[in-house]
Amino acid sequence: IDGNGGKKSELVTLETEFKNRVWEFKKKYDGDFAAAFEGLRNNAEKFRDRFIQENASNKATLLSFDELKKKAQSIFESNPTQESIVSVPNGARLIDFESSKILSKPVIGKNDVDIAAMIQKLGNSDWVRTGKAYYEVNDSICPFCQQATPPTFAQSLAEYFDETFLHDIQELNELCQNYETEYANISGILQSVQAVPSRFLEMEKFNSTVELFISKCTVNTQKLKEKKSEPSRIIQLEPLQGFLDSVLGLIEVANKKITEHNTMVANLGNEKK
Repeated sequence: IDGNGGKKSELVTLETEFKNRVWEFKKKYDGDFAAAFEGLRNNAEKFRDRFIQENASNKATLLSFDELKKKAQSIFESNPTQESIVSVPNGARLIDFESSKILSKPVIGKNDVDIAAMIQKLGNSDWVRTGKAYYEVNDSICPFCQQATPPTFAQSLAEYFDETFLHDIQELNELCQNYETEYANISGILQSVQAVPSRFLEMEKFNSTVELFISKCTVNTQKLKEKKSEPSRIIQLEPLQGFLDSVLGLIEVANKKITEHNTMVANLGNEKK
């Protein structure tokens, strides 16, 4: 009779219920998407109308709540800026050093020299080589018994530690030097990453892996020093591939996230929309 009953009344009731229901959803997600709801947060009618509009026209790819939440945190932060890519160390050479043949080769002198039998009996050419350095600066007088030696003895020492021996020693010295250089370069990069941690990098896993990597490298540098001091010793370096793979894997994931973030910042207007 008054024009407000029947189906008109039912429609008003349905619209009110619908508005209230949509508003309850808005309140549920308001904490995570407050910036995205800007301009609609204090008006249930406007929010309902926008909801209906988006439902009809929005063709964007649907994302999970967690994905949307992460994007909102990045997009609507005060002043999102480009992030620096995490430096990637190259450990290929360090890994290659582990298979160097000189490590498993007893570096000793020539076997067909008259003093070779004595040195082999002593079982330590390194000891003789160390004594040779003192012998040479002691006017050919034995540094141990302080007795003069025959002229042939100096020649025998020179022949025992021949060019092959000297070449192997040089190769070993270069290996030790190169290993320390590569290790210093890689550890420097890793420590710089730790000094300025990226929010996209899993720092707890990264730090623990780096710590294990450095401890293994420390063991290896000690083994190389022992090999350099006693070239006849056979050593085997601790393998580092697994630790490097873990570090590089964490950095790769972080850099992928950083690239996505930087793309978002460069296209911020559309990303907000």
